[in-house]
Amino acid sequence: MLDESLSEIRLISARKANSEEAEIYYQRQL
Repeated sequence: MLDESLSEIRLISARKANSEEAEIYYQRQL
């Protein structure tokens, strides 16, 4: 059960990091 919540937290933080990187990359393209 602990592993499941851990991987869920990792997934959420990975998604957040990916969206932040995408925003930075998009701003660099402008």
